[in-house]
Amino acid sequence: MRIINISLGILWEWVIIPILIYLFLPKGREFYFLFPQNDFIRFIVFLLYLFFGLYFTFLSCQSLHKLGKGTIMPNDPPQKLVKEGVYSYCRNPMYLGYSFLFFAFGFLLKNVSYLFVSIGIIIFIFIYTKLIEEKILIKRFGEEYCLYKKEVPFIFSFRWHKNFLYNFSTFLFLNILCWVVIDILLIIEKFKK
Repeated sequence: MRIINISLGILWEWVIIPILIYLFLPKGREFYFLFPQNDFIRFIVFLLYLFFGLYFTFLSCQSLHKLGKGTIMPNDPPQKLVKEGVYSYCRNPMYLGYSFLFFAFGFLLKNVSYLFVSIGIIIFIFIYTKLIEEKILIKRFGEEYCLYKKEVPFIFSFRWHKNFLYNFSTFLFLNILCWVVIDILLIIEKFKK
């Protein structure tokens, strides 16, 4: 049952939602210039983000299953608070992995909608986590979760960690995100004139 729960969660997040975004959200052809024009560079960026997305998602599922004795699905939540592995430097590594996935598809398809969805995921998860999930976790795990919350950042940390992949991927993500936001602000400024 646990494997079915994990599979359904990953299928929904990694296959169904990206296909729906591709089919129903605008492609944003007028924003193609935001992406590297060199197909090889764009493909390398895609592979990097795909790798990081898979890395954080797989390790999250594995940690929740082995250490927490549960899954990502609400009907089989972890029985123990997981603070080791990928959860030792990021409280929400699965959400980070999902954001990286959408960033990856954005670069592969030169589709700005995926970039906005990636940013939207982080904003939505921040709000959802603060309003709902953290209250549930405090109720389930009490003071242990409160101490964990003080020690480990929500998604991004601005301190150096032992995990090179986390450091590199978050630096790359934030760097490219800033670059995209600055370009979009410049476009908006141009249209105002």
